[in-house]
Amino acid sequence: MKRYMDKLIVGVDAGNFNCKTQTQCFTSGFVELAGSEIRYNDLLEYNGRVYALTSDRLPLRDDKTGDDDFFILTLFAIGKELARHQVPSGEYPVVLAPGLPPGHLTVAGLMDRTQNYYKRQVEFVFNGKEYKLDIGTVIVCPQGFAALLAPVLTDEMEALSRTNRLLGAARPIDILVQEPQAILIDIGGGTTDPIPLEWGAPKPSIKLSMSEGIVDAYNEISAVIKSKTGRDLPENAINMLLNGKKGVRVTSEEAEMIYSGIERYSQHLQKKLLETKLPFSSSYNLLLGGGSAVLKSCWEKTAFHFGKLDFIREIRVNAMGFEEYALKVLTRA
Repeated sequence: MKRYMDKLIVGVDAGNFNCKTQTQCFTSGFVELAGSEIRYNDLLEYNGRVYALTSDRLPLRDDKTGDDDFFILTLFAIGKELARHQVPSGEYPVVLAPGLPPGHLTVAGLMDRTQNYYKRQVEFVFNGKEYKLDIGTVIVCPQGFAALLAPVLTDEMEALSRTNRLLGAARPIDILVQEPQAILIDIGGGTTDPIPLEWGAPKPSIKLSMSEGIVDAYNEISAVIKSKTGRDLPENAINMLLNGKKGVRVTSEEAEMIYSGIERYSQHLQKKLLETKLPFSSSYNLLLGGGSAVLKSCWEKTAFHFGKLDFIREIRVNAMGFEEYALKVLTRA
């Protein structure tokens, strides 16, 4: 969260798999409760109803403005950010910075629908604190590209910093402005979005978005495990194992099926990307997004497809970049 004059700027990357803010990341899922239940963490009271977060995500969707599901998720995200920054109960004007894949920004009416969906005055209670927010400004950010403005380092930048060769670069954009051609590859839950750049600026004539997200891989893996073992393995268990989290109880057979499944998906996704005829082999390729984290080791095995292959490990990078992007828009106005 940032502050601009009297306003709070909150970047929210409400993805199909995870919802992220500058400081938070949680599964994009919630349940309605019969009433306030003190045993749950992160309780949201809104419009006379009570909600709690869950590890079971909402169904995939490209247009998230059809009902209030993703608005409720966004209220959870804002509430968690307010709590993280110790903002007391009260009334606040808010600049909300959500994002859309660049390929979706030109879909007729989608940007306007997104702005109108979020722009409202809202009252809610989050973990016992009462808030009244006037979301009067909604700045829809280009997902992926906005992430380049975030104060995070790529793997390449981390390596340069260890040898004192970073030369003041503090954000990914600082190195990409030096590249004649680069391709961002944002792998999310529901889509993969390749974004070609020239000297750090998006090429306006090319806007691609592929309906190939990491959820597709998890669905295939779950189906294989079910057919071979009869067991239903939750999606979040697959995700936790692939992200190296401890305490996931799967058999060695299931683990092998998970790793081989993600390898197959990685190969499939690379083939689909290569079909776009974008110049991967002669470009600086930068992977980001939650899906890239679980695919990193697979892609490193096939780095010969890419002129250079680099990674952003920070899963919240888009939300962080949305706030930087929104601040730039506001200070230019």
